[in-house]
Amino acid sequence: DQSELRQKFPSFLAACDDADIDPAKSWVPIRPGPHYMIGGVQAGLDGSTDVEGLLAIGEVSSTGLHGANRLASNSLLEGLVCGELAGRLAAERGEFEGKAPRIIFERPMRSTRRIDVPDMTASVKGAMWRYMGVERDERGMLEFKRQLTGWSRMAAEQERRFPSEWQLENMLEVALAMTESALVRVESRGVHFRRDFPDHDEKLAQSHTVMGDGAAARLV
Repeated sequence: DQSELRQKFPSFLAACDDADIDPAKSWVPIRPGPHYMIGGVQAGLDGSTDVEGLLAIGEVSSTGLHGANRLASNSLLEGLVCGELAGRLAAERGEFEGKAPRIIFERPMRSTRRIDVPDMTASVKGAMWRYMGVERDERGMLEFKRQLTGWSRMAAEQERRFPSEWQLENMLEVALAMTESALVRVESRGVHFRRDFPDHDEKLAQSHTVMGDGAAARLV
């Protein structure tokens, strides 16, 4: 019933209309898509990190709550439990009168050649899907790492004036961190599936992949 579909799934029907597809009469093409980040800034259940004054909460954090694959609605549990704990900790630290650590950054030299930010962003997304999608292997990830290194060098040389330029640089940094982390985990587990290592390695069952500023990814 089209009327019932439009009432319950208006956004879905609008997308079908744009693609000239009638879901009542034909199949709708689908593909997997990223849904939830289960890694991130290493943090305690209360959001605490080893950086003074910094709390990492929600999808940006890695508390270990989700393991290798988030269970349905576990993000709600994370929000209810970790959110309350983090809120209490933030309230306790709200009276902190010390000086926040100073952030020092170098302003890139003005480049005579501007990069095409939308084009590079689309390229990163496409390559991320191709080499770091549902299935990945060492050969593809090494090629992607090579591409990311080149793109990152180009992006770093540009003077960043718009949010999209900062977003691209952040995207490149996260993509590289994910790729390096996937390379060191030579097994398949949860949402991480390697064609060249399709089985679990029980010696790695309790291992977490971590990396820091300037430090290579490693299993701990």
